[in-house]
Amino acid sequence: MLAALALVALGVPRIVDLAGQGSRARDVAYGADTLFVALLNAETGQRGYLLTGQEPYLRPYREAEAGIAEAMAAIAAMAEMRPEDDPLRPVLRSLLEVAAAKRAELASALRRYAEAGLEATRELVREGSGLRQMDEIRRLIGEIRAISDVASARAADAAEQRLTWGGLVVACLLALAFAAGLRGQRIGRARETAVAARTRAIVETAPLGIAMFDATLHLMIANHAFAEACGWSGSTPAGRTLTEVLPDHLAPALSAMARQALDHPGELVQADMDGAGPAHERRSWHGLARAVVGTGRARAVVLLLQDITARRDAEAERVLLIHELNHRVKNVIATVQGLATQSWDSADGDGELFLDLFGARLRSLARAHGLLTEAGWAGAALTDVLRVALAPWTGGTESALVVSGEDGKVPRLSPSQVLGLALVLHELATNATKYGALSVPEGRVTLDWAREAEGRIRLTWREQGGPAITEPPAHEGFGSFLIGRAFGSDTEPGEVSRDFTPEGLVAVFRFTPEEA
Repeated sequence: MLAALALVALGVPRIVDLAGQGSRARDVAYGADTLFVALLNAETGQRGYLLTGQEPYLRPYREAEAGIAEAMAAIAAMAEMRPEDDPLRPVLRSLLEVAAAKRAELASALRRYAEAGLEATRELVREGSGLRQMDEIRRLIGEIRAISDVASARAADAAEQRLTWGGLVVACLLALAFAAGLRGQRIGRARETAVAARTRAIVETAPLGIAMFDATLHLMIANHAFAEACGWSGSTPAGRTLTEVLPDHLAPALSAMARQALDHPGELVQADMDGAGPAHERRSWHGLARAVVGTGRARAVVLLLQDITARRDAEAERVLLIHELNHRVKNVIATVQGLATQSWDSADGDGELFLDLFGARLRSLARAHGLLTEAGWAGAALTDVLRVALAPWTGGTESALVVSGEDGKVPRLSPSQVLGLALVLHELATNATKYGALSVPEGRVTLDWAREAEGRIRLTWREQGGPAITEPPAHEGFGSFLIGRAFGSDTEPGEVSRDFTPEGLVAVFRFTPEEA
């Protein structure tokens, strides 16, 4: 019994320490990812402001700035807590240095813009220091992930080995000794009572669920952590079968593990399992089982349960975050490439015209991205999209472009619908300014929306008072290309019609918003 106490006293703290090491290694990788996301959001907001010159784009930058400070403080604390010879410590310090330089580069560009204007700021950005810093941050984060993964895996292996060869043996010894004590098979009752009390205290405070079942799978003992995992209330249901005392979401897996352990004495059996309930409330467990061998045959089986919910959630969140970042970056790159290609085709080799076209379209895209960034990329209201996309043409009190819509709840658009509609409206307004109703003082444009059956939205663009249209355009430009494909990637593709009346263009869009 004293040997068991010694093993528990030495083994359980070590297991807890190893689990802490693995958790801290994962926390470092998560902290580095958090810092990268904050820097990326700050750069997006700053670049949006530089492109548009509009003050609202600074809000995401400032919010991200606060996140950068918090993430850097957390990483600095992690670095100080690690031993001098820890391989993560110098990498974390390097990450902090490069992140600080990136913050300074973002702030410097904003100061240059305020002092010297856009052209001077462009020269600063073209130097490429910000790009090189982000590339170095990505490299350092990749190195941190690799080191953290190795450290976490080593800690997990060591903890599992300690559990396997120490924790299970200790639990078996403790459980058998306690059960034997209850049956009165020990001499020296006063001394045994004190030892049993200390043993029970150790088992009850262990950071694992521990239970012992006899060879017929009837419960002998279980600690508080095991009872909590199984949802027991009141006293431990000793004497009842394994399938009777375990909840439905744990019974099949643990029963199979217990029987396999009894069939193969000495073999460690383990498996992961998920609890019941909604995904965001579900708990996950790592179970281990090993049979206690008596005189030639298995006398009992010990089950251990470790709660791994936090680890699984953190890993799933990290994977989701990386996937979402990759998805957004790829979409932005593809969109910008398309804008550049179409702008070059429209410019017909004229460099100045290309810069004007591409810059205007890029600013429209930036405004839409800014709107989505403010909403956490959860979509945006239709009225907000119309306001942001048409801001350059609706700013004055005597604006020739009037936007209206139905009263009541405003429909909400998905991120892809926001970006598509913003670019389409930009092209419509630009063409109207060059060739249509907005090209003459007496011209007017109305844009209104209304709900139709089955939740669909009708958006009508109507030009009046502009140059007379004698016949439709002979070929499609980029605006026509966008309009004809608006909302074509929706689950329920939208409908687009264009009518070149003598009074001016009438374009009607019908589409299903995200909420429907």
